[in-house]
Amino acid sequence: MSLRFVISAILVFGLSISPALASETSEAAFSMVKTLGLGNNLGQMGLRVAETTQTFRIIAQKVGNEKAMVLVKENLENVLPKYQEKWNNNLAQSYAEYFDAIELRSITDEKQSSKYFGKFKSRQGDVGKRMQEKSSGLLTQYVTEAMNKSFTKAVK
Repeated sequence: MSLRFVISAILVFGLSISPALASETSEAAFSMVKTLGLGNNLGQMGLRVAETTQTFRIIAQKVGNEKAMVLVKENLENVLPKYQEKWNNNLAQSYAEYFDAIELRSITDEKQSSKYFGKFKSRQGDVGKRMQEKSSGLLTQYVTEAMNKSFTKAVK
């Protein structure tokens, strides 16, 4: 009977600690993303995508390429806050799949001096693939909203 108690205690304790560790890792990952500004590329990525759209070409025909670029950049900046937090969360989740809380805090605090920095560099491709899987729809929504606003302003 005491063996059952020990096994039950281990299972209960083990199940209750797992979500806590996951939460700790998620929090450390989000802190790293925010502190190091790792998600600050959303605006640049949005602009690169926007420039390739048919909508951008139509706007450029209406107002000229330079004015189209200014208009699109302005609208991307205006709608960015609506998407930035989710972008950062997705990036943090992507990092949390490959790093534990100790590694993430070390990278956040020590940056290139961290003993985990090599792992951080070597995992960028994996993290990038996960981020793309998690966020391609979000990037599309972000660019679409900004381009719709830009188009509306350009045709007035």
